[in-house]
Amino acid sequence: MNMNNNIITAIILAAGMGTRLHPLTNTVPKPLVEVAGKPLLAYTIGFARRAGANRIIAVTGHQADLVERVARGIDKDITFFYNEHYRNKKSLHAAGIFNQVDGDFLLMNADHIYRLSVAERVRNQMGNGIVAFTDTDRELGDDDMKVESDDSGAHIRNIAKGLKRFSHGYVGMTYCQAEYLPRYRQAAASAQKRYGDAGVLECVLQELAGQGERIRLGDISGHGWHEVDFPEEKDIAEAAVRANPDLYA
Repeated sequence: MNMNNNIITAIILAAGMGTRLHPLTNTVPKPLVEVAGKPLLAYTIGFARRAGANRIIAVTGHQADLVERVARGIDKDITFFYNEHYRNKKSLHAAGIFNQVDGDFLLMNADHIYRLSVAERVRNQMGNGIVAFTDTDRELGDDDMKVESDDSGAHIRNIAKGLKRFSHGYVGMTYCQAEYLPRYRQAAASAQKRYGDAGVLECVLQELAGQGERIRLGDISGHGWHEVDFPEEKDIAEAAVRANPDLYA
C-alpha cells in the first residue's frame, strides 16, 4: 500500500487520561470512548492500516491493561509501548517510542477521526523526508496547533498553539522516512532538554525546523476530520459519522 514498500509503523498515542472528556471518561479511558458505536481507537487503527501501516504500536498509559485488551480485539497484530509518565499529560514523555522504530513511521493520535479519503491523501504524500500533515480550511482556536510556513509556503517555520502568525493548522499526523529517523530521535532528545515537563511531541518538529530541517507541509484540506477532546466535540463527531458512516474508517 505504501509508495516505497518500506515497513511503515503507525505510532498511536493512546496514553492520556482524557480529563477534558469528563464525564465520558469517568468509566472508560479516552481511547475507548465510543463514537457511533465504535471506540476512538478503532477508527485510528483502521485509518492507520488504510494509510499503509504494516506495523502498529500503541503508546499506552492510563488504564493500559484495558486499552491493550480492547486494541488486541480490534487488531491482533498491534504491539504496545507503556508511557509511565502519562499522568504528566505532555506527550513529549512518550519520545522513547522512537527507539522502538527502525523504519518509516506515521505518528497519530487516538482521539482523531479522519475520513477514509484522507488515507489516500496521506499515502500519496509519504516517501520523502519528514511531513507534518496540515489543513487550511478550519477556523483555529486557542487549543489548536498552528503552523507558520516558510517563505516558500511548503515547509514549517514554526509550530505551536500560541502562534500569532500562522498559515496552516496541524491535524495530528507526522510522517518520517527511515533515513531521517536518527535526526528525529536527536531532535526529540534536544526537545526534552529544552522543554522538560512542558514539552509536547510537536516540539520535536519545532526543534527540527530550528535546526534548518526542511519539514514538508502535507495537506488534507477539504476532506474533513474530527478531534474528540471535549464532550461537545464527541457529539459533533457522532452526528457526522452517523450521518455518513461510509465516509469514515
